Amino acid sequence: MAVTPRLVPSVQPGFDFSIDAPAKVNPFLHVLGQRADGYHDLQVGFELLNWGDHLHIDPAAHFEVSGIAGLPMESNLVTHAARALARDAGIEPRGHLWIDKQTPAGAGLGGGSSDAASALLALRTLWGLSTSDEALATIGRRLGADVPVFLGGRSAIGTGIGEHLTPVSFKPRWLLLCSSGNQIPTPQIFTDPGLTRNSSPITLRAALDGQGHNDCEPVCRRLFPDVDRLFASLANHRPKLSGTGGTVFIELDASVGLESIKAALPSGTKTWVVSTTEYSSAVES
Repeated sequence: MAVTPRLVPSVQPGFDFSIDAPAKVNPFLHVLGQRADGYHDLQVGFELLNWGDHLHIDPAAHFEVSGIAGLPMESNLVTHAARALARDAGIEPRGHLWIDKQTPAGAGLGGGSSDAASALLALRTLWGLSTSDEALATIGRRLGADVPVFLGGRSAIGTGIGEHLTPVSFKPRWLLLCSSGNQIPTPQIFTDPGLTRNSSPITLRAALDGQGHNDCEPVCRRLFPDVDRLFASLANHRPKLSGTGGTVFIELDASVGLESIKAALPSGTKTWVVSTTEYSSAVES
């Protein structure tokens, strides 16, 4: 059975439907080796969050993607997703998609990839297409390695470049996300000569027990002092980097005061308290 998007009435005037585009964190990201095509073989955990962006859609309107100030429509991954789906189906894209953006760009939270995945799921339904989940995933992989996990709608462990997914049930938990404000280009991290490229994979049991690390962390901290300062301020709380981006997160413990943690953060740090979830709020589970 095809994955079904959870489309609800939009609260935004002029739009008929809305769909969530939840963010993710990576509890671990192991770089196992570099491939001949320049990409890297990975073992990466994806924990979906109960927080992220929202897409509002007027399916009858002329094709348009808007909502992110300063980002031209043709540079938006949602635009690429809609055009790719329409091209695959042999139709012209239609509808106005407005993105209520909550996730910071370049922060390792998968915001753009989730937006693209939710657009693909919603438009497949609203355009009445028979595109299979497998074909949708193929489109998603061309857009970005993180898109397939959002299309699947489940927290998972990814291998390959992250696109081969094994759904898993991580322990539900509350997290504090801390953003340095840096927009970190993924290629800059993966092309750095100091990146570890020979990590060993861990077992499923070890992953579910919270083991693992992020090979991108040392490179990111070296290149971006603001990220390094976040780690220093959270040193007593087992901080982790999400993806290659500028977001550092910790698991919240009821025995430690949230306000005291925030007070120790560098000035200007943006924070969000979120919970993890097994199933994406963008799909009917």
